[in-house]
Amino acid sequence: MIYFSLSSSMEIAAKKILDEVEDDFLIALGSGSSVTKFVEVLGDSNLKVSVIPSSYQIRLKAEEYGLTISHLNSTSNID
Repeated sequence: MIYFSLSSSMEIAAKKILDEVEDDFLIALGSGSSVTKFVEVLGDSNLKVSVIPSSYQIRLKAEEYGLTISHLNSTSNID
């Protein structure tokens, strides 16, 4: 039997989601530990995307990883 830790499971899920992301996407981010892991994986990738964080904590994490922050009221299409 194979066991995965919660952290490794979240990283596997984040990388799977990252497979669907392309350059120039605008991504709305929720909150919580899974989103935090996704932001880390996204930030470590070479993708050029913008994000709209839904919480202050996720915004700080996105900034820490060098992601471009956008605002909901300044866009009309979210990928």
